[in-house]
Amino acid sequence: VAPSPSVRARLLASTEPRFERFVRRFSELFDVAADRARELLGMVDQPAAWEAGPEPGCWLIHFPAGPALAGADTGFVKLAPGARFAWHRHTGAEHNLVLQGRADDTLLGRLGPGDEGVAEPGSEHDFVNTGDEDFVFAVWVWGVDFTVPRPQ
Repeated sequence: VAPSPSVRARLLASTEPRFERFVRRFSELFDVAADRARELLGMVDQPAAWEAGPEPGCWLIHFPAGPALAGADTGFVKLAPGARFAWHRHTGAEHNLVLQGRADDTLLGRLGPGDEGVAEPGSEHDFVNTGDEDFVFAVWVWGVDFTVPRPQ
């Protein structure tokens, strides 16, 4: 007996890599081929790939992107539930793609899976994970200054 279309779709979706739905857009944003995008996205689920970030409850993975982003800081950021990412100023442009979780950003608003945020040079912000799972996003940025004080 052949499965119904909805059962078949669910079964096929369960065999795809976790972030498969982001491969095309990730490839475009980070100037890499689809196979390399899948490889990089797979790093998110490798605990040993993460290093401590600028605040408690924050971790980073740095990776080299394609030629269009040579010189940019590119990688993944993971923020634990309830954790805040440090206030900072962008000395260059930033673009991010949310992969998992939810956060409230003082510049970009509420963010969730599939959302993209763009911060212009000179902009300042921080954000907090408002969900009950890690907030994870891919990002490229052309410069960040963490020494600027948060406005009162």
